[in-house]
Amino acid sequence: MISSVAAVSVDSMMAYSYGPSKAAVKQLCKELAKDLLGDHILVNTIGPAVYKSNMTKAFDLKQMAALHTVGRIGKHNDIAGLAIFLCSKAGSFIAGTYISLDGGFLLRGS
Repeated sequence: MISSVAAVSVDSMMAYSYGPSKAAVKQLCKELAKDLLGDHILVNTIGPAVYKSNMTKAFDLKQMAALHTVGRIGKHNDIAGLAIFLCSKAGSFIAGTYISLDGGFLLRGS
């Protein structure tokens, strides 16, 4: 499942329904993971920060990159790599987990 760092961050940028809806995806993952584990179906959630997309096209992506401690926004192959890992044998012991794919976005202010 794809959620967002907004599921666990309070930096909503005044998009008040976005964070709670992404938190709902995170919770849904846990419930599905618990219910489907007996059928050998693993469910996990990826929580990306800022990536170039239709949703972020109005953003100043250079400014957004500065919010990530790695100094860049996410790339599509970052998400693809994690999804491939989760679908491979390497991810066969991960269930009901939320994984932040945020380039250190959540480390700000820590």
